[in-house]
Amino acid sequence: MWGASRHGFFSIVRKQGDNWDFFHIRVRLKQDLVNLAIAAERSSDAVRLWPKADYRYRILCSPLDFSDCSNCLMGSIGYDNFKNQIAGISDQKRRLSAYHDIWALLEQLQNE
Repeated sequence: MWGASRHGFFSIVRKQGDNWDFFHIRVRLKQDLVNLAIAAERSSDAVRLWPKADYRYRILCSPLDFSDCSNCLMGSIGYDNFKNQIAGISDQKRRLSAYHDIWALLEQLQNE
């Protein structure tokens, strides 16, 4: 799942094995995970570097911990226009043009 929020842009996947089950909250820009950790009242020390991965920075969480993070993301919605909100956040506004591009591409698909 991809998610864009006032804290950053996240790719979230769930990886399971015989004796383990973790959500990987993945980002390209470390500050996005630091923002999320602070908002979720967690230590930013949980951010791990995966140097050869497409998303270099990750936090691994159990399903219970992931619930806390997803609640934090949902609780951060207090605006009526996402792109306007991003434009006012110093460490997020540089990606505003990318969000406009995504918006326009999806609008094209909608109108086909």
